[in-house]
Amino acid sequence: MNTMPLRRPAHCPFDPPSELARLRRDEPISLVVTPAGTPAWLVTRHEDARLVLADPRFTAHGPVESRGVIDVDGPEHTRLRRLLVPELTIRRAEGWRLRVRKAAEERAAVLESPADLVADYARPLAGRVLGELVGLPEGFPMGLEAALLRPMLTDVVDQRRREPTTDLISGLLRQASVLREPPSTAEMVGLAMTVLFGGYETSVGMLTLSALVLMDDPRRVESLTEGEVAVSVAVEELLRYLTVVQPGLPRYATEDVRIGDQVVRKGECVLVSISSANRDPSVFHHPDELRLVRPTSRAHLAFGYGPHQCVGSQLARVLVQEGLTALFGLRPRVRLAKPRTELVFTDRSPVHGLRSLPVLW
Repeated sequence: MNTMPLRRPAHCPFDPPSELARLRRDEPISLVVTPAGTPAWLVTRHEDARLVLADPRFTAHGPVESRGVIDVDGPEHTRLRRLLVPELTIRRAEGWRLRVRKAAEERAAVLESPADLVADYARPLAGRVLGELVGLPEGFPMGLEAALLRPMLTDVVDQRRREPTTDLISGLLRQASVLREPPSTAEMVGLAMTVLFGGYETSVGMLTLSALVLMDDPRRVESLTEGEVAVSVAVEELLRYLTVVQPGLPRYATEDVRIGDQVVRKGECVLVSISSANRDPSVFHHPDELRLVRPTSRAHLAFGYGPHQCVGSQLARVLVQEGLTALFGLRPRVRLAKPRTELVFTDRSPVHGLRSLPVLW
């Protein structure tokens, strides 16, 4: 039994742990021990990953019940997800584009050299966009623990019941008003927290890692700023290449299921390695190369797949697209302020990213 691969190679912090490539080739469904010390089947190929994430014989929660919208399944998951989906469609995300662009340009304009793109750009930008989306007061601190955030969001829900606006919570309340079984205030708060927690660190990670990998080669920045490559196309490849969600996505078999040559028994845990699936050479030619224009980029699983695919994926795309456009449009000469070897990455956290990204221009 293998230990769950965790460490990214020191020479390229953008690549997933090197052991995943061997497993994908030789043991695509392998028994591993998780960091928590429990056994699980690790799935590393793109085809198998899609199967597990879409197959109703796998559930997102294990033996201990969880009440988050991300974790529940069946009718309860469908009921809660149905509230979020209309508020986070492609059309609604595009409706937010000008507001995101304004926020990104204002944030990029006030940067002073030297700057930290994590603390000075990505975090305040993602915090402002997600805060405005949900309906939090301006300047709300995004780093609060769930226990502190919950009562504040409860107050926002109560306020929006009395005075609705155009934010997400108001939209959820409009959706709920026509339902036979409307969600409780606690469930509404849970949905808002899902959007905040699911979107904040991942957006920060994507923005800063994307900036770093683009700065590695000035020609990449030029191809975007000169219009040679559409930023929407480049971001799909960046999502695939970087895959900021680090650990495997857990699923539990509700009955015996065959995956390739392996039978997963009822109750056993399967971890889907998104980062490995996104480097599968059977789908992505020369997968360890960053190619800003890649015909198969949109086959990536960076937002998951199936019934639990990230509902905020369209807004996340807009945020990263506009964040990169504003940064390099206003600061085209931005470059690292210290050697790459001195950067500290969040290797052990659920979301891959940087502790800081010092730059100058």
